[in-house]
Amino acid sequence: MVNSYYIKFKYYDGSINTVDEGTKKAVKSAVKQATEKIRPDFFKGLSFHVASDFSNLDEHNAFSSHLKEKEDSYSNARGITDYSAKREIYIQESAVWSNKLLNLFTKFSFSADDEIKHATMHELGHQFDHYYGTSSDYKKQYEEILSKYPNAYSDEEIQVTPQEGEFLKKYYDNNGYSDKSDFKEAVYKDLQKLDVESLNIDEFYFVADFYNRGLDIVPTREDIEKGDYSRSEMFAQLFSYIMGTDDGKKDEFIKRFPHTYKVVSKYISIHSK
Repeated sequence: MVNSYYIKFKYYDGSINTVDEGTKKAVKSAVKQATEKIRPDFFKGLSFHVASDFSNLDEHNAFSSHLKEKEDSYSNARGITDYSAKREIYIQESAVWSNKLLNLFTKFSFSADDEIKHATMHELGHQFDHYYGTSSDYKKQYEEILSKYPNAYSDEEIQVTPQEGEFLKKYYDNNGYSDKSDFKEAVYKDLQKLDVESLNIDEFYFVADFYNRGLDIVPTREDIEKGDYSRSEMFAQLFSYIMGTDDGKKDEFIKRFPHTYKVVSKYISIHSK
C-alpha cells in the first residue's frame, strides 16, 4: 500500500473545477508503481499536492505561496518539485486541459490519465536525482541558508553573504546524480550524434541549455557542464521511462540517448529493492 510509506496526498479544488477522480488515481498509480521498485527510505516524508490549477493552492509554505501567486507563469507546468527538506511534488491538472478536451472529442472520455501519471513519475525522478545524488552535508547546509531567507521564492532580491554565495554555487554544481561526471559524459556522447534539427519544440526542451550558442553546433563538454537545468530534465524524463510510464515518446527518446539511459538505469538499480 502507498500509505505505508508515509506519503501524503492533498487535493486543491477551485470553485468550479475540481480535481478529477481519474487524476487522483493516476497520481497514486504512479507512486505505487515507484514504491514497488525503489527502496522505502526514498518515500518517507514525501508529499503530493494535486491542484485543479495552481491558483487554488493554499499558502502552507513559501514555495506553495509562490506557485499560487505566480500561477500565470506556470500555466503549462504539469508538475513541479520542491527540493528542500519538505520534499513536495505539485501536480497541476489544468496544464493537461487540452489533452482532456482532445480525448473528450475523440474517445468520449474526459481523461488525461497517462499524461498525469507520466508527469508524476517525472517529478519523482527529480526527487530521486536530488535525494540520492546529494550529500547529507550539502543538504544540511542548504537548509540552514534557506531558513535564513523566508522570502527566497519572492521577487525580492536576496542578498546572501559571500560565504553563502560560494557554498550555493558548490551546492548547485553538486546537488544531484545529474551533476555527476559519468552522467555528464553520457549526455556528451549522446549529443555528439543527435540530429537536433529533427526535434520539435517539446523535444528540444530537454536539451535547450546545451545549445546556448545556436542550433548549428555540436555541444562541447563545457556546454554540458553549463546546462544544469537540461541535465536535470533529461534525468527525470529517463527515470520516468525506466520506471514504466510513457507520454508517447518513450522509444524515440531512449533511442536518442542510449548512453544516458544506461547511466540513469544504473543509479536506479543501486537504490532498488
